[in-house]
Amino acid sequence: MKIFFGKIASKFDPKQFQQGYYDTDSESWFNGIDVGDYAFVISGPNIELWQAKKWTRNGAIRLDFEKKVTGIGGRTAGLIAFKYFKLFPTLLSATTKSLRNIAFVPIPLSKPISEIELVDPKTYQNADYFRRIIVHESRYECDAASEDLQLYLAGNKLQIFPASFIEGETFTQFRDNRDQIGGGRPKKDKTLRAFSNITSFPCVFSFDTVNLRDVYEAFGVPYEKAEEAEEGTETSDFPKTSFKMEIPLNQILYGPPGTGKTFHTINHALAIIENKTLEAIGKEKREDLLARFNNYHKEKQVEFTTFHQSMSYEDFVEGIKPVKAEDAEFVRYEVLPGIFKSICEKAKAKSIVSNNFDNAYASLLQEIKDNKGSLVLESLVYAKEFTIYENSKGNLKFHANTEKAYEGVLLKGVIKEYLISGNALDWPSYTKAVAEHMRKKHKYSQTEKEEAKPHVLIIDEINRGNISQIFGELITLLETDKRIGNEEALKVTLPYSKIPFSVPSNLYLIGTMNTADRSIEALDTALRRRFSFVEMPPNEDLLTPSEMFWRLMKRYETVPWNDKVYREKERKLFDFLGATDKVEAIKVSYWKKFEGGNGETSFSIEHFSGFRLDKLLRTINLRIEKLLDKDHLIGHSYFLNVSSIEDLQNTFYRNIIPLLQEYFFGDYGKIGLVLGAGFVEVVKSEGDFADFSAYEDTAELNERRIYRIKKEGEWREGEFEIALKLLLKTI
Repeated sequence: MKIFFGKIASKFDPKQFQQGYYDTDSESWFNGIDVGDYAFVISGPNIELWQAKKWTRNGAIRLDFEKKVTGIGGRTAGLIAFKYFKLFPTLLSATTKSLRNIAFVPIPLSKPISEIELVDPKTYQNADYFRRIIVHESRYECDAASEDLQLYLAGNKLQIFPASFIEGETFTQFRDNRDQIGGGRPKKDKTLRAFSNITSFPCVFSFDTVNLRDVYEAFGVPYEKAEEAEEGTETSDFPKTSFKMEIPLNQILYGPPGTGKTFHTINHALAIIENKTLEAIGKEKREDLLARFNNYHKEKQVEFTTFHQSMSYEDFVEGIKPVKAEDAEFVRYEVLPGIFKSICEKAKAKSIVSNNFDNAYASLLQEIKDNKGSLVLESLVYAKEFTIYENSKGNLKFHANTEKAYEGVLLKGVIKEYLISGNALDWPSYTKAVAEHMRKKHKYSQTEKEEAKPHVLIIDEINRGNISQIFGELITLLETDKRIGNEEALKVTLPYSKIPFSVPSNLYLIGTMNTADRSIEALDTALRRRFSFVEMPPNEDLLTPSEMFWRLMKRYETVPWNDKVYREKERKLFDFLGATDKVEAIKVSYWKKFEGGNGETSFSIEHFSGFRLDKLLRTINLRIEKLLDKDHLIGHSYFLNVSSIEDLQNTFYRNIIPLLQEYFFGDYGKIGLVLGAGFVEVVKSEGDFADFSAYEDTAELNERRIYRIKKEGEWREGEFEIALKLLLKTI
């Protein structure tokens, strides 16, 4: 059961919402929704729950729905707080904004919900089904099992508790913006004031008073002051964000075979390194992307590895390995780094320049211990309640180890001789004063640091390795707050080299996971908690006739229209798709619009009367999902290079049929339910069993049917096309 939220765009006829259907000229607006799926549909202040019932494709594309729950109470703020939904940026923003070229957005669920509950109007009237916002006095009061959104104080700063229902990138940029009140954003200021006036803990807000979207606006995106915004810049409640919100430090692209997971790791890596959006990267030529990717790989800014059952800690982190010099007679053994340690050290070398902070800090602690009466010690008596460290930008930072540490320091005051900005009793002044004292008395110095370059480690088939064995104790260091320069930064001593080790904040991990090989539920829990998961489902839209022709034109965009090779490829594809003369007449003008930056104009489906790969893939996957689950679907990439019946037949016998044999463990009867009688036939019995009357069930066994898949060499001319029509039930 898939659940979506939908927006009836203002440019469409409002009667669509009243009568329960959606009608557009492009299938892209539906974003994968199909018959049987549910959608919470929003039109202005109205919210209803619909279930998709029937497609109509006759010129326009229409999906009819059955209205299950009408007049859902409250606002969209309540819908966002529904406890079964995972929180992700699109849910938080698109429920209030118009969607561009898309109407239905899939909602990942944080836990299963029964259809009985889903279609019961009482569900949406019960406050227990909706998340609250709770602010705790410290992290220790937070409940990991809670379905509520929890914030807590660390020192005097608000932090967000990383609950399992929060998609990894949603609150990546969480900042305590309460000091920004009055910056010219009244809606945000109202929320910030609510969190500034807390007098007792735990403090509970229902979504009727402060909702999840308000929290996201106030703390989850940068606070841009109105007077600092340049003319023409984005000033909405959901400003445009950088790639850092799209791509978290640790992520896994998961989906069934053939959905382009490994293919897209290159796009994700380039988006990280070049600080571009995935959308911008996706518009570039593939050969250009590969050339840049290979160059980054050559410079060791990107590394690629594949996990397997024999992968070990010694391969990935470090281990004792044999080394033999060319002129040496014997083999010696050395501790050598694995791929993970190597790229960590490479990333650190670019982002951290050694200075004498550790020595200066040790000397400062000794001064405090000796208590020689220095004036500055009046403000440092509480230093034992702090951890002092340098962050990744080279700034001195303090982390309070006790609840009263900040208060104690400010009460003692800041010594005037070390103040940079007068004698104000504020925290920044105190930090600067301590840094100045360390410079004067303990020879603390800072060297200019080179800007940290992002590094990327791609781990293909990450679920095939023994995660506990490969990562060992380093699994904890992958967390964002445990990385170098952050408040909770950790180091471990490696077992072989005996040296301290930590993970830099500019190292990104991208994994891929084939769901048909092993489900997400079976993946190591420690890894699941530290990675964000990005679903890569089959995309039938890439197989529409229009998209297939665009792909061919882009592949040969540097050659003239009359190029012999291109014309042959085009003729072959047009025959397969049944392209009309209209396509030939308008293709040049469409391409000129694309080159001129006016965007792609899709060729209408009415211009093609031939074979539809998108329908074929959709039909096969619907049947597989009914017989198995969505983890065992078939990806679109198997069909991307198909441009003839011969290509399609090869794809079936090289890819599709072997996958189905693996999925169904040789149960050819179920394969027949997917592919139809044209591919799977009943084998006639050649004779009875041997005479063995002692076995009781002989008669039943004699009646049992045997199925087999038609062999590739047995097809006569035209039979394969007939088998495809039987599969699609068009004859």
